[in-house]
Amino acid sequence: MSINVVRNSKIPLYRQIAEQIRTQIIEGVIAPETVLPSARLLATEIDVSMFAVHRAYVELAKMGLVESKQRVGTRVVGSVSVSVGSGPVASLPDSGPTGSFERLSRSAGIRSMASVMGDPALFQADAWVAEIETLRNASPWTFDYADSAGTPELLREIARLLTRRGLVTNESSIVVTTGCLSGFAALLDIVTSPGDTILVQEPGHLWLRELSRLKRLNLVPLGHIGDGIDLDAAAEAMRRNRPKLILLTPDFGYSTGLSMPASQREEILRLARATGVLVVEDAGASALRYQGDPAPSLASLDGQNVVHIGSFSYSLCPGVGTGFVRLPPRLRAAYVAAVEALGHQIVPLVQIGLARYLESGGQEAHLRRVLPKYEARRDALHEALTTYMPPQVTWTHVVGGLATWVTLPRTCRSSALYADAIRRGVAFAPGRLFVTAGDPEFSMRLSFALLEPQAITESVRILARLIKGERIPGPVLGPNLASLVEVR
Repeated sequence: MSINVVRNSKIPLYRQIAEQIRTQIIEGVIAPETVLPSARLLATEIDVSMFAVHRAYVELAKMGLVESKQRVGTRVVGSVSVSVGSGPVASLPDSGPTGSFERLSRSAGIRSMASVMGDPALFQADAWVAEIETLRNASPWTFDYADSAGTPELLREIARLLTRRGLVTNESSIVVTTGCLSGFAALLDIVTSPGDTILVQEPGHLWLRELSRLKRLNLVPLGHIGDGIDLDAAAEAMRRNRPKLILLTPDFGYSTGLSMPASQREEILRLARATGVLVVEDAGASALRYQGDPAPSLASLDGQNVVHIGSFSYSLCPGVGTGFVRLPPRLRAAYVAAVEALGHQIVPLVQIGLARYLESGGQEAHLRRVLPKYEARRDALHEALTTYMPPQVTWTHVVGGLATWVTLPRTCRSSALYADAIRRGVAFAPGRLFVTAGDPEFSMRLSFALLEPQAITESVRILARLIKGERIPGPVLGPNLASLVEVR
């Protein structure tokens, strides 16, 4: 077993050690049931503290790759058990790497490049918990449901947040939601009917295809050109399909990392006004910018015809479970009624705690700390793609957000690549999971949200070898998992 640590790296030593051992397990360099050196012995060999090695072993145990037993020591497992059962694993290519996928990632030690939510490991919860703790002796009504639109405290702080970002907002135009999905679903209830058409900027959302099916809506995807969308196709789609709304993710989306130019923002708004199409701006990831100056939000350019949707799942962490919608005045009353009917209220305890956290500058401090980490992960992904991928593979240049969109050569179908990658401990989001105007079988989304730079490099190297058709020893995750992976 060979371990080389970089002492001046921003990556903690224990994570470097754990990642290198994980790589050697995945590649078969360290065989199943191998007993690893004791923490004391390995620490001496690589000249680090015994605590760093012990913590690395703990991380590997959490991944399900090793187990520790008295009189035996730390041993590589013989095969990875799948605690989530065969159903979620087998259905991944169809249902997407959502909740069940992340449970699989934690239990099986898979390197997940599929999820684009904020990394919960980067969220320092002390300040957040402290704000919640202050409400222990608050009014009993703090533990009841909140008003349908949200608590006054949180509405005030969200209005201040948006105003600081250049979108002048008052509290009466905001409704608090449980996230972008619930915010958009409630909007569909008040502006669409079964059989209506909606336009969607591609690549779309993992949940959008299923949501539209449940509401019996027709989806028309709009492909991207350069950093924006195909405006000619958008104009034709508005004329021909007479859609009720167009859903845009002008800042980074959840797949490309691209930012729509200001001129295109103004033109798409002009087209929407001319055809009477409501514009929905999903800005959930807009706070995660690494380079360039931000363009004005769509809502700041046309507040009367744009619904602005935001979320704290990306700027803080998924577990906050809170988002918001900024609405034109004509839609707010109906929207509040829809939220109330759907039972999407969040208890005041959570809302007031979040409001105090925002008021104290908690989110700004969090972003100052994590944006450089995400940027380093972004850089590692770009460098690995450039170093290892064959020339036929292309990808978008990420200026913000947590993922890049990769186009594969015609000799490599993402569904087949997906199954091979899972068997070798790497997960991504196949293109077929998204609403897309192109051929989804030859595309995939790679996220850098959850992995350290070294893990990103190793994951891309494995994917590149699979794309090139190289043989990699496997299946590395054992028959329990390999037999469950299906591509339908």
